[in-house]
Amino acid sequence: MSDHQGCSWRATDFVAELADHLADGWVAILMEVGHEQSRYLVGYAVAVNSAGETVTVDLDSIHALAERLGEHVTRVEGRYVVAALWEGDVSGPREWGL
Repeated sequence: MSDHQGCSWRATDFVAELADHLADGWVAILMEVGHEQSRYLVGYAVAVNSAGETVTVDLDSIHALAERLGEHVTRVEGRYVVAALWEGDVSGPREWGL
């Protein structure tokens, strides 16, 4: 492939390429975080070993993992944040007003 300036480039699987450079027994972890107008955070991480095996996680997966810890799991979604939990308020999310 080439761009409008005549420079050539090729698509590649960076994680697979990275795995080829890892010594046996070593694991590399890559993390990425982004946002949309400082309102919606997204995050993703991948761990890869020298055999090319991967494990991935994103910020939204914390909800399912947290359910192992207790019956009432607070959620942060979109424009909402949970407030005043330290005061015992578990009635639900409050609009932050962004």
